[in-house]
Amino acid sequence: MPELIDRRQADEALDQALAQPTLAARLLTAAADHLGADAPTGPLTGLGWSRALCAATITTMRDVPAAAANYAAARAVLALPDTAPSITRGEYALRLRAAALGL
Repeated sequence: MPELIDRRQADEALDQALAQPTLAARLLTAAADHLGADAPTGPLTGLGWSRALCAATITTMRDVPAAAANYAAARAVLALPDTAPSITRGEYALRLRAAALGL
């Protein structure tokens, strides 16, 4: 009986999927993009962080099933780097990008 799955093609597809950043990593990276795009030398505020995270969530999770989005968001929250009172938006964006690499 012939094999129904081309193993080489399946292996290539799996390698390609594993090479992509996780959804949680993409969420953190998108938030970093938003923070770094607008006044990166300005202070990181609660409102600024909330807006960046909301915008990143909308762009990253738009077409993702709720269960996968919730799981990715939980992983991203657990990986959030610490902040400091005087941290800039750009510095926190760099920390977010570093944290995303670990996901």
